[in-house]
This record gives sequence, structure tokens and C-alpha cells, in this order.
Amino acid sequence: MSTTTSAGRPRAPRLIVARDWEQVVDAAVEVLTGPTDDPFSLPLLVTPSRAHALALAQQVARRRGVAAGLSGRSPRRLRTDLEHRLLGLAEQGDPWRADALALRIDALIETDPAPRLDAVRAHLARLSASGVPSPGWDLARQTAGSLLRIADSWPELLSGWAEGRETLADGSPLDPAHRWWAPLWARLVHQDTGRPEPVRRHRMLLEAIGGAVLPWRDCLWLAPASTSPLDRELAAALAEALTTTVIHLDQDDPARGDTVRGPWSAFDRVRPAGTTAWARSLGTGPEPPRAAAPPATGP
Repeated sequence: MSTTTSAGRPRAPRLIVARDWEQVVDAAVEVLTGPTDDPFSLPLLVTPSRAHALALAQQVARRRGVAAGLSGRSPRRLRTDLEHRLLGLAEQGDPWRADALALRIDALIETDPAPRLDAVRAHLARLSASGVPSPGWDLARQTAGSLLRIADSWPELLSGWAEGRETLADGSPLDPAHRWWAPLWARLVHQDTGRPEPVRRHRMLLEAIGGAVLPWRDCLWLAPASTSPLDRELAAALAEALTTTVIHLDQDDPARGDTVRGPWSAFDRVRPAGTTAWARSLGTGPEPPRAAAPPATGP
């Protein structure tokens, strides 16, 4: 099957729901070894970790006899590579990476005259007086990690903080312990760093992908149970330029009747919710995996 339409556009994205690793492998082999318009170009393989990519490559080699040049990258690595390729942003010297962001937060806590930080400084002074080593740096590192996780999962919250709002996304108040995060983020965003902050950078990247010529023939995205909204938006943007297949592992199969109940039931709900979110992002309904072709055999 061709990876493009007769007009040269990528085919509509597919969302395959797999119930176990064997079904993941079956779907991945089908996509990675199917007919293509350009046999010399490689697919883009996006996986949660390098271990997943190696496992899939081994299965492709076992079933089809060869998997030369097939390597995967994580969503974070893909984002970094695309930012460099399409936006000209190098990874080195990025002021929004965790350590660099922590240094900036530490400096603001020490020097910024904002009254909202007075309580933070008083708390750190008490910790220091009690013998806790480097409490300011520890707090800065923890806060940087928390803000970057918010950027990944609730970007609209940070957009509101950058505009001066000091509430949650729905307008409800922040809890007192974290109320200082909102003005802190606004100060960080308005510093002259020469780099766009993560949420604006994400929007710039999505726009750049829309007009880019990418080096891959198609995209296979292996999605874990829970995926960030920004990663789903990135996959959807790639689907406008590449024929894209997302394989989502959803082990909560009501037909099997073995779904875990009781205290673990909340974890079971993560996977179907993830499938729904992927379907909404890609604009397509989920489909079950097809039966795998038999492995290649020797002469």
C-alpha cells in the first residue's frame, strides 16, 4: 500500500489499539515492512524508550529477515531534533532545560524584590538556620522540574500565568503553598533569554512542521498508557506531513472480563482515557490490530 494519496498527500492517520505486546509487535511489523513509494527512505519510529525501539527492531528482523537502519527516538528526543532542524534552536545553552531553569529560579528567589517571594525566602532562611544544606538550590531544582511537568501536561495553565493570571486553568485559586509559582513563571517568561519558553516553542514547532519537508517516509508512534497533550499534538502535526500510525497499548479489554477492580481500578481507566485522547487528537477512530503475517523462514 502506498504511503501517500494520488495527490501526494499523506494518508489519513491510523490509531491502532493493542491489548498486549504481541499485538503491538504485529501492528508495528505491518507498518514498518509494508509497501512504500520510496524503498530507500526510512520510517520515523517514535517509542517511549530506546529499549522499546530495540525490541521492535529485533522483532522486525526476526519476522522479515532484516531491519537495517531502523532506530527509534523518544518524543523528547524527536522534539529536540525538530526544534534544531525547523526552528534553528540548539539543545546546548537552552535556558529552559531543567538545570538552567533551576539556576534562573534560584537567582530570582535570592534577588527579585517581588513581595510574593518574601514568604519563600523566610522559609528558606529557617531551613538554613536549622542546618539544612543548600535549601534554596533544592527548592529551585524541585520547582524547575514541577514547572516543566506542568508545561508538558497543562500548557494552558502556564499560558495563563504568563499573562498575569494567578489561578488554575479553570479560574479556581492556587493552593497557598504554590501560589508564588504563577508570578515566578511570569517573571521567567519575560526575562530576555533569547529563546521562546516551552509552550510558545511548541506552538512554533507545530506551525513549522506544517510547511516542512521531512526526511522520513512515514511515522510509527508507539504510545504508552499515558501520553502528554503536547506529544499528542506533535504526532497530529506530523500526521499532516507524514502518513502516521499510532499504536496505543490499552490493556483494559472489557471483552476479556479480567479487568482489575478494587484499589487499582483508577489505573485501568488511564488507558481507555488515553485512547480517547489520541482519537480526538488524530481525528480518527481506534481500530484493532490485524493478524500478523507468518515469520520469514530460511531456504
